[in-house]
Amino acid sequence: MSFRRDRWFGNAELLLLWRRGDLPPPLVTTGPDDDPNTAGELGQPGTEVLFPSSSLHRDMSVGGRVTLGTWLDGRQYRSLVLRGWLAGEETASFNADQTTVPVITRPFFNVTDGITPTQDTQTIAFPARAEGSIGVRASSEVYGADVSVRQFMYGKYGATVDFLYGYQFMRLDENLHISSDSVSLDADVAPVGSTFAIDDNFDIENEFHGAQFGLASRYRERCWSFNALAKVAFGSLARRSTLTGSTFATNGPSESTAPEGLLVQDTNSGTFTDHTFGWIPEIDLSIGWQRWPCWEATFGYNIIAMTDAVRASGLIDPELAVNLADPITGQASPRLETRDSTFYLQGIHFGMQYVY
Repeated sequence: MSFRRDRWFGNAELLLLWRRGDLPPPLVTTGPDDDPNTAGELGQPGTEVLFPSSSLHRDMSVGGRVTLGTWLDGRQYRSLVLRGWLAGEETASFNADQTTVPVITRPFFNVTDGITPTQDTQTIAFPARAEGSIGVRASSEVYGADVSVRQFMYGKYGATVDFLYGYQFMRLDENLHISSDSVSLDADVAPVGSTFAIDDNFDIENEFHGAQFGLASRYRERCWSFNALAKVAFGSLARRSTLTGSTFATNGPSESTAPEGLLVQDTNSGTFTDHTFGWIPEIDLSIGWQRWPCWEATFGYNIIAMTDAVRASGLIDPELAVNLADPITGQASPRLETRDSTFYLQGIHFGMQYVY
């Protein structure tokens, strides 16, 4: 490796990215205030899902990518290329209280031992029965890096094709947090004045390490250049999920705290880690315009995916089954059911490239 100026090349790019959305089951609902026993229940007339109203994390995020390379020989037949990129954090949130939404409920499928399984709700706010508020926040962050050796394979008519091999890293972190506070106004709900603060938290990490191989091509015509990259990585995907819940309740001078929420209870709380075989395919296309000596303005498209990724929706019992019996004598619900899917990220990029 030489530190001579004519051995180095690189570029810096602005990324405008869209990621595959995630759709958890209904978490917050509302409904008519004429029947407190069915208000907000899924399937009831007038029930409206407040959150999520659509897939999460589908808005555009702004990120960046930096590429640095060096020629390993004087004929420019072999190079070492390092890339690092981040997609920025994408968030979604929802907040409501009884002043903006008179009826606020959290739906679930009640499978308490001894009763017929049925749709049910936890009441957060209802006129003359309870007042309270709820907040939901979801976040998604993804970034990665790779290093590769590119070996010249073919060149003709201004076009070159390189074979590349090396190392790939990629990480996807997501979080879903639900918190609610409620005060009883009716003894049918709980002793008047009793307060409840309930939290559910789902924290997910997907981290990939593996080998990569692929092809990189380049074609130049006067001041224009066309670049293409197609590669795939394979290796170990470590998945770590942390589920925590808590309930803080007061009744007059007495207070109690339990390490359980609504969707996270003893049956599915804790930290769970596993490893699986995963793939990271990527395609990148770009066009460059050499307006100044050694400098090109670039524009292009990129898509990258991660197979077998765990997301927030994959950790929630699909039927929102919550067993409220104390102690639990029937089926243990909610259960930890880790469901994975393919995550992808795509978008356009603008940048400046230094070539020699």
